Amino acid sequence: MTAIKARIAYLLEAQVSGMHFHGWKEAEKPRLVFHPDDGSDLRITIEAHDPEDDPDGHREGLKCKVSKSIDASHDQVEFANALIQDRRLLRVPKSLKLPLLSNGNLYVDGDGYLSERFSPRRHQCPEDIETQLNRVEDELLGHLTRFLKLLRWQQNCDAQSKLIEHSALYWNTGQSKFYLAPLPGGPQEFTGPCLLGFSYADEDRKDVSALWNDPKMSEPLGHTLLREAATISQESSRSAFLIMTAGLETAIKTSISAIAPDVDWLLEEAPSPPIRKLLKYYLPELHRKRGTPLSFWPDLNGHFKKVDDIVAARNKLAHTGRMPPDAISLQEAMEVVEDLLYVLDVVNGHEWAKGLASHSLRKKLGWPSPRNSRMFITFRTH
Repeated sequence: MTAIKARIAYLLEAQVSGMHFHGWKEAEKPRLVFHPDDGSDLRITIEAHDPEDDPDGHREGLKCKVSKSIDASHDQVEFANALIQDRRLLRVPKSLKLPLLSNGNLYVDGDGYLSERFSPRRHQCPEDIETQLNRVEDELLGHLTRFLKLLRWQQNCDAQSKLIEHSALYWNTGQSKFYLAPLPGGPQEFTGPCLLGFSYADEDRKDVSALWNDPKMSEPLGHTLLREAATISQESSRSAFLIMTAGLETAIKTSISAIAPDVDWLLEEAPSPPIRKLLKYYLPELHRKRGTPLSFWPDLNGHFKKVDDIVAARNKLAHTGRMPPDAISLQEAMEVVEDLLYVLDVVNGHEWAKGLASHSLRKKLGWPSPRNSRMFITFRTH
């Protein structure tokens, strides 16, 4: 006999904006239903969030559903059943001790039963359940994102870069409807910089005036591209990586052109040399020959090695469309590129840029602190 596999069905609901139905008739309420031809039970449906008053989804957006069932162990099905039907945690991770109390309130009793208004988070579920929920959610989001982008590309839809606003995951084990699965969350800590505004002290006024007085001067394209990469990083990390690397390459060539205008034609027409060689060897050699040696350049070797990692990841991404699994992270790469952009600003004669490099690089090079200190804030969730 063939063993009957246990399965859990999942449904992901997502709100999509920036795309809408085209050419609907007054009496119609458009609805898209997609089944792949690969034999899977994957199903994608798209309809207006408000089909009565906004049937094309132009104002209120679209409601998308992606469903699929997956193999699961009997223990996993029993866990889901107990949580759905009895509001009970059959199993908990080793890190969670029952009963669960907080500020004198009982959330989960000693037998795993939940209080009336308490919904467990994924980190309060056994590790195998948490892993499965995270994996399925990522998979279904990936399917929906891919489908929407294929649709956008195939029909040249007028749609923004970011499509999915928010989503929620549901599950069932044979019930007539889907139930909300445990949400992600749990204790987390994040430290990051606050938004920094501008000041206009005497030193700033002097520097800005000097920049203004050069009619050819504007924000360098390398910095502009890095900001654009940061803007789209959440929506498309691959595009952000390509744009960021292009920003670094542009900044290096611009710096070379500034000191050696006679090589402009070569930079424009000849095949581009490796970024690292241009940065580590060619640029300082040009300065040495012109009597302005870059004495601090050897201290940037750590950054140059990271440039190798960035270029290697960019090349694989450009050739395959995928980031290699061992690639440098986008965040780390952007920090390296930002440092190097300010280093190139210094090389181009902007002394004020020394204070804008990262703390670790400023400390290594003996460069001054920034005029306007940036505050950092820590977020903690419980």
